[in-house]
Amino acid sequence: MKALTGFVPNPGFKLKSNARTGPRIEVPLTGTKSGIITPKMKDRRLLVQGAKLFNILPMDLRIDFDSLTLNTFKNRLDVFLSTIPDQPTIPGHSRVAETNSIIDQIACMH
Repeated sequence: MKALTGFVPNPGFKLKSNARTGPRIEVPLTGTKSGIITPKMKDRRLLVQGAKLFNILPMDLRIDFDSLTLNTFKNRLDVFLSTIPDQPTIPGHSRVAETNSIIDQIACMH
């Protein structure tokens, strides 16, 4: 949110919006000349993970982010995050999501 609203320098996030899905950040593609060696390295970049995290937020958080104060946005985000299960990897135990990542946990909730 801070990068999109100008509180901190934007590392390259590009905001797109439409009436059906609301605002979303474009997840960048990495070309072969980017200097990134493996697909896993591509996926771990801030521009990729930050975009995925923003895009998986509920639309009401994404739609109002630029009209909210930072504290109001953080409070709403805290309420939303409190609904996401914390299921760390424990030998002998299973979980619904593939990993304990917020992205995987939210995707399994829908």
